[in-house]
Amino acid sequence: MAAGTLGGMVPPHLTPWSPDLETYHRMAELGVFGDERVELLDGVLHAMSPKGREHEQALSFLTRRAVMALGEDYEVRIQLALSLAERSVPEPDLAIASWEIERPYHPVTANLVCEVAASSLKTDRTTKLAIYARYAIPEYWVVDVNLDGLSLEQHTEPVGETYARTRLLRSGTVEATQVPFALELDDLWAAATR
Repeated sequence: MAAGTLGGMVPPHLTPWSPDLETYHRMAELGVFGDERVELLDGVLHAMSPKGREHEQALSFLTRRAVMALGEDYEVRIQLALSLAERSVPEPDLAIASWEIERPYHPVTANLVCEVAASSLKTDRTTKLAIYARYAIPEYWVVDVNLDGLSLEQHTEPVGETYARTRLLRSGTVEATQVPFALELDDLWAAATR
């Protein structure tokens, strides 16, 4: 199935339906989604984009560096859900969360969320940015691994459905504002494109 909203068209005799958090988790437990990777964004089930080589290599690099920098002080979550709200359960590529965060199913927030983007770039810059800002994720990174893009957007200071501060970085060092984590972007690009 192609990335996007599951199911495509809704037959005219059916009313679109949106699961709540409990129903979404129960559906997953029952295997309703099969092998399909899905996430609940603003009450809509979305098929997750397939991962390409650059995506996987960048995520592997980010994971190694985050674990090395943070040790046991924070949980480094890789493609695991956050229970942000009754109708939003995104599965960011990387999330760094305090161990003390409330966890009804999954953590209800994170200190830093990072999406590695190639084909998902538009969704990561719009839908997911609005969701993460709305639920006060204090820092959000979008890592563009497209060979003509190679950039990191660092969003901080959530306000409503956006962030008050955005930095676009193509080289140099990015330093997280919420956790003791920094990395050289040239090293990230080398890892993503090798």
